[in-house]
Amino acid sequence: MVNPDWAQTVVSKLAIVKKTLKLSGAGNHTLKVWMVDPGAVLEKIIINTGGLKASRLGPPESYYAK
Repeated sequence: MVNPDWAQTVVSKLAIVKKTLKLSGAGNHTLKVWMVDPGAVLEKIIINTGGLKASRLGPPESYYAK
């Protein structure tokens, strides 16, 4: 029996992982990402604070300005 999530990942060559985090409160937070598998590529991280519309590729890139 084939896992449907795995089959969709193989067909689309794309894996989407969603995770809900509970934060301790307002303010600055740090997101740390570690390389575990040298063959994996992290294309983008999307942080949805509300109002994100569903799309295949996600929202356009936002730019950090000081």
